[in-house]
Amino acid sequence: MLWVAGLATVLIDLAKGYRASRQLVSASLPFSHVGIVELARQLGIRAPRVLKSDVPGLPFAAGIFRPVVVIPAEECEANVYAHELAHIRSRDLFWSLFARLTLGIFWFCPFIHKLEAELSLWQEARADQSACQITNCPVKEHAAAIVRSVAPRGSNLVWDACLSGNGRLIKRRLSALYQGRGSKAVAVAMGAILIIGLTPWKLTLPSESFSPTRARMTGPPVAEIAAIISR
Repeated sequence: MLWVAGLATVLIDLAKGYRASRQLVSASLPFSHVGIVELARQLGIRAPRVLKSDVPGLPFAAGIFRPVVVIPAEECEANVYAHELAHIRSRDLFWSLFARLTLGIFWFCPFIHKLEAELSLWQEARADQSACQITNCPVKEHAAAIVRSVAPRGSNLVWDACLSGNGRLIKRRLSALYQGRGSKAVAVAMGAILIIGLTPWKLTLPSESFSPTRARMTGPPVAEIAAIISR
């Protein structure tokens, strides 16, 4: 029962996030954005649907099979849009969902919590690098955009970013951006989560056992056996 309660907690949290995302998507209107279409072409992906929301904030990508990019009313820098498109190209939304479901199954394991957080961090770092490469945005400018995303307007950006509770994660993300790290770490985290996530399915598969019916199906034909005996 305790394991079921832990799994239910993770699934409820996941459902709340999905509901909030769907509400924003449903309340947004289709919008034609030439810049995003061009960035998608440079990234080698099909341009997703673009929706404009009246809710202030940053753009975000949503949807696994039919991805969309929701943009705020105010215009953002090209590197910010490219960051969200990079998430779509790398299928980060799918891997984040898979990681969260794995966390639901193994919620009692601190290592899985750490692994899921690391995957999220390195996915952001990889998207940051792709955004800078595609838009030729200086690393310093993109780093400033990251800090602005977690601090209120008109405030001490660095100070408020540290007080947001994500100061350490932001520091690591900025460090990865300046050092050009991210892709290998994402691959390692994804591989580990994939192996761990598929373990329960492997354990529940039926073991190989002798079956007369299976033996008749896979064994030599009766006619061939009779021919061999008659020799």
